[in-house]
Amino acid sequence: MAGSNGQEHREMLELNQKQTSYYEAGADRSAGLPTRLWTIIRDVMEQVRVAINVDADLYTKHWDWLGDLSDKRVLDLGCYEGNPLSLQIAERSASYLGIDLSARAIGILDEKLSHIEHAHAEVADFLSPDFIHEFDVIYARSVAHHFKYFDAFLGILNQRLRPGGIVVTFDPLETSLPIKIARALYRPFQTDAAWEWPFRRRNFYQIQDHFEIAEVFGIMGRAKWAVPLALFGKKLAIRVGRRFHADDLVQSRQLGRGLWRCMAVSMCWRKRD
Repeated sequence: MAGSNGQEHREMLELNQKQTSYYEAGADRSAGLPTRLWTIIRDVMEQVRVAINVDADLYTKHWDWLGDLSDKRVLDLGCYEGNPLSLQIAERSASYLGIDLSARAIGILDEKLSHIEHAHAEVADFLSPDFIHEFDVIYARSVAHHFKYFDAFLGILNQRLRPGGIVVTFDPLETSLPIKIARALYRPFQTDAAWEWPFRRRNFYQIQDHFEIAEVFGIMGRAKWAVPLALFGKKLAIRVGRRFHADDLVQSRQLGRGLWRCMAVSMCWRKRD
């Protein structure tokens, strides 16, 4: 890898080392006050998501995309201690590998996987030239937006995938004006900003240079307004949030206005033959 691409690759490897140190030191302890406040807000948002069935619909769709894994070699990328689907994916696949930069987190996940003969977890940097495995399925929950040089990451991702393989993703969006404003105000104080790059519109066109976007849908578009409504009553927020979430599922299934107003996006990418 030469030229600017080589420099980008080296910089991403350095950022991964910094990210490792950040989380191994304990992100909660090393994070500044704005980051801790942002984490609290995000936790509240996740509670609302669960209450209005967003997460249930999200993972139902992920299983639709993952399909039958019984003959598939699966990579669970950036899985930390295990995401909500990790153990089920491991149990259903022919071969499962979970990787993360955190040795502490991988130790916990590997213990969880100890009863599954064909599954294990290891500390590994996906970007490293020493990581030369190929997979049928790559599950990347809240991972793809951590790479500053997104196009370079996509090229490496493509190399790690067998012909006809798929990538299932879930990442934050920065295409809605209220979210753009909130993130712009927060970013100067964000202690993990160096590896946080929520998707913008241009990222979707970069993806299409490397993969076919087989399916896409967004969450927390209109439904994000259920969060402030919770101040006036939980039942009201849930009732309105569920109706808005149903609208989001219909209106965010293609690149365009319905998707751009969402706070997060999930996609299934397919490697071209």
